[in-house]
Amino acid sequence: MVNFEKIDELSKKGYNCSQVVLCYFADDFGLDEETALKISCPFEMGMYESGQCGAMTAGYMVLGLKYGSTDFDKRIELAKKTLAFKNEFKEKMGSTNCKELLGMKVMEDNNMEKAAEEGLLESVCGKAILTAISTLENIISND
Repeated sequence: MVNFEKIDELSKKGYNCSQVVLCYFADDFGLDEETALKISCPFEMGMYESGQCGAMTAGYMVLGLKYGSTDFDKRIELAKKTLAFKNEFKEKMGSTNCKELLGMKVMEDNNMEKAAEEGLLESVCGKAILTAISTLENIISND
């Protein structure tokens, strides 16, 4: 079950989308918050140039922490779970691409400030964070 208070607490600390998602699950995998923040920091704003949503990318990190392995068969299972996560995220959000979700490339000009002024970081990014976390909780709880 999604802990909305925890999401709100992490968001109010000023963490980016990928940081909120990874920090939400950090304790479950023995990661301290500072380490989770450092690992996930460069995955915001569409992973800078790749375009993939940071909340979704942090979801991949969570799945790797839960299911990652050097065993080939287990890696195949991880790949299936990762694809299921991506597909559900895309179905709920309409895209996995930051620019498409926000309607702008936040790395250009003053678009980050514009996105903040227009409330897109709370509305769109907030929905992406919630979608990633709730989808991950469903995947993990079905084991």
